[in-house]
Amino acid sequence: MHRAFHHANYVHKADHFYNFCITANSLRDAILAHLKIIDEVEKKSKHAEWNAYPLLKAASEIANTAKHFELRRSPTTRALVPTRSTLIEVHIAASGETKNVPVEAPDYQVILPDYTEVPIYEFTTGIIDFWRTYLESTGVPYKRQNEPTFFGDHEP
Repeated sequence: MHRAFHHANYVHKADHFYNFCITANSLRDAILAHLKIIDEVEKKSKHAEWNAYPLLKAASEIANTAKHFELRRSPTTRALVPTRSTLIEVHIAASGETKNVPVEAPDYQVILPDYTEVPIYEFTTGIIDFWRTYLESTGVPYKRQNEPTFFGDHEP
């Protein structure tokens, strides 16, 4: 999520976003395995539950598009389109004085079936919030990622 949002190159941003979608989609299989759900009817029911959340459905379609080279079903997600966003860089002088500097950066938006435009940051945080709530409500344990790993600046 962090890399997809912050990268300043469209190609790398798209690659990080695609990796995010693959991971978000792979959580489905991990949850099914953890809950020991092997019955196909029960699996389909879980997938239908998850697909009811438009961001998860879009992430699944984005992940599966490249994985299968072509989808078995027509995607409902309209598009992933390049855009530009304005970010604020906070510059801190040695004196402690701060200055906010607007910077234009490459971005993408996912266009959902109802034509709602969702920028990468809202898309990724929406999915993270969904999975966090889902895991906590079903009792599936997870380990929070530490800051150095999350930001990728320094390996622990």
